[in-house]
Amino acid sequence: MVLALTLILGGLALAGMPIVSDAGPRQPASGEANAARPFLYRWSLQAEGSARVERSDDGGSTWHGVAAVPERVAEVTAVRGFESRAYARGEDAIWISEDGGESWSRSAELPSRPLALAVTSEKADSVFVGTESMGLLRSNDRGASWQPVDSADFSRNHVGALAVTALAINPDDEQVVYAATATWLGTSTARLTPLGISVSTDGGREWFSLASMPLGAPAITSLRTVAGAPATVVAPDAEGLHTYRAALSDELLVALEDTRPVRRTAAARLVAMTGDRAATQELLRRITDTDPIAGQQIVEAAARLDSNAVAEPLRSLLASDDEMLQARAAYGLGLIGDAGSVEPLAKVLEDGNPMTARYAAEALAAIRSPEAIEALIGPLTMDNGSAARHATLVGLEQAGRPAIGPLAAALSGDDPRLRAGAAEALGWLRPVEATAALSQALSDPDRGVRIQAAWALGELATDDARGALSLAASSSDDEATRAAAESAIARTAGTSTSGASTNLLGRLAETPVLRWTLIALALLLAGALLIIRPEAQLRPHGG
Repeated sequence: MVLALTLILGGLALAGMPIVSDAGPRQPASGEANAARPFLYRWSLQAEGSARVERSDDGGSTWHGVAAVPERVAEVTAVRGFESRAYARGEDAIWISEDGGESWSRSAELPSRPLALAVTSEKADSVFVGTESMGLLRSNDRGASWQPVDSADFSRNHVGALAVTALAINPDDEQVVYAATATWLGTSTARLTPLGISVSTDGGREWFSLASMPLGAPAITSLRTVAGAPATVVAPDAEGLHTYRAALSDELLVALEDTRPVRRTAAARLVAMTGDRAATQELLRRITDTDPIAGQQIVEAAARLDSNAVAEPLRSLLASDDEMLQARAAYGLGLIGDAGSVEPLAKVLEDGNPMTARYAAEALAAIRSPEAIEALIGPLTMDNGSAARHATLVGLEQAGRPAIGPLAAALSGDDPRLRAGAAEALGWLRPVEATAALSQALSDPDRGVRIQAAWALGELATDDARGALSLAASSSDDEATRAAAESAIARTAGTSTSGASTNLLGRLAETPVLRWTLIALALLLAGALLIIRPEAQLRPHGG
């Protein structure tokens, strides 16, 4: 019996042992964050025309070879945030690896030789390829198909085949993409002549000229982004580094009047990136744009350029009879945190439809002044199904810590609807410091307040909250209050048990196959001993 117990305990102990060795290199599972030490890649060209690829799993301290790419490679780019996926630009094709370079597959056929490659993070999941004669291509399915990026401004003033010789994506805002363009000129011998640098602010749909290149300048083969400056790009060449920055231009102002809303939206974003306050009035003249997306982007651009200049026009717009314009004005006032607009925003919150109420609540949450928080708390007295009450709960949650004190104070207000609403809001916020006030609310004269306080304490799920709920469950004179407290206690206990079970199952699921084998052998042997031993005890002595 002792031996059997020893084997059982020894087998279970193996589950907690550290892994001595695992067969094969570790590969992250799909979606696993590898940000701490992302895979790095380097390559070298081989005499037979392939590219030897190496990968580092420890930030560049050590390297080991992975699968070769079966053609000469000009660059290897990993997907930021999921470096197991990498793209290699060959002489004639794009190659893709989904397993950290352990294997490579060829993308869909390209219509022209690739000259540049840019890859977004896994979230955006886009791949851009600049080609020798067919302009810019984009894939949203990891190279399974390619679509041409067609924009008049992207390829304007060129004759002959359009080349895209360099690409870059701003890591701080992946909607901002840069491209260096060129065209083939010449009579008997074609020569690649640079055209300029273009920028897109909407992920490659619309393009604007950032810089034009003089005739005879060398083609741009590399672009580098600048941290904290989304409208700036650097192009190195043999003479040094050249910096290009977007500036306010007639082209941009004309684009704000374009018939296509997508063009107006992209132009407004770029205007804001220039940082030129001279454009503020031009933007304000267009804040009533008929398209909701373009109009909101125009307001955002104006607010970012000059918050002082836009406050009064936005307050005037808030008084409009048009609900879309009201929502747009509330959005802008929230962006600039205009404390002077609390009163009209509160009126829109209480009187508006679901859309305007939501924007007004979010604006008050962004302002975060005591007056703004009080304006948010007011609609808690409204019916549960009202748009204002729903919006105010969302706004209070967004306001966060500045709302906790006023909500706790509201638990002792005169209106039971306000007290119940404050308890509900605190339940969504889950502030530990409100435990005492919510515990006191379990003795509120109004049943609805008591029930809501019990629910909120269940959301906090702290020891003090459980203690208050246990007391209410055992001593309250009201059956509904006892039931609410018991339900809250059960909810917190269920969460705790479920979490422990999930944790145990997760640990067992992660146990390597070798360790599971040892556990199984130990348990089988122990079971055999337990079966054999009793039989031996029952066997008669002496034969």
